[in-house]
Amino acid sequence: VRISSQWSALTALALAATILIAGDAIIALLTDLPAVRDAARLYLLWCALYVACSFAAFQFDGIFIGATRTRDLRNAAIISVALFAPLGVFGTQHFGNHGLWASFVAYVLLRAVTLWRRYPALRAEFSDG
Repeated sequence: VRISSQWSALTALALAATILIAGDAIIALLTDLPAVRDAARLYLLWCALYVACSFAAFQFDGIFIGATRTRDLRNAAIISVALFAPLGVFGTQHFGNHGLWASFVAYVLLRAVTLWRRYPALRAEFSDG
């Protein structure tokens, strides 16, 4: 788990850096419409931040799926969505798309935290047997 988590973090940081460094070129590959390019550039930082912050949630998802702990996954999802929903509504109403991006970053962080809190029990269960 430690080694795969380190690789996951390194990969996420490399992808986030790629988005920041090559974001304009990537956007240019996806569209030739100037208005779409301009709009996409506004959110490159959010995109990179999301990638950098989301690796822990996805790493824990893989660990809990592999351990067949779907109840923990379900509970983490319910808690995370319950907190994400009001953040998303508030963020979007007051900050537009930037608020929505911030809410999604908060969601993946909440997901990581809720699963991280359950991880010691999972680890102890497999260490004993």
